[in-house]
Amino acid sequence: MTATTIALGSMSEVEHQSALRRAVIASTVGTTIEWYDFLIYSTVTGLVFNKVYFPGSDP
Repeated sequence: MTATTIALGSMSEVEHQSALRRAVIASTVGTTIEWYDFLIYSTVTGLVFNKVYFPGSDP
């Protein structure tokens, strides 16, 4: 038994490539959503939260 056979299990090479492609696309989409969320939160922090939490402070 070779290392490739152990790693792939009962999947064919085409199925393995398809599963790998799906995993890469899913992780890319998840990372993009996470960074977009971080961008929105950091923008709101600078524009809104300072007026809400420190309304009377002198800039």
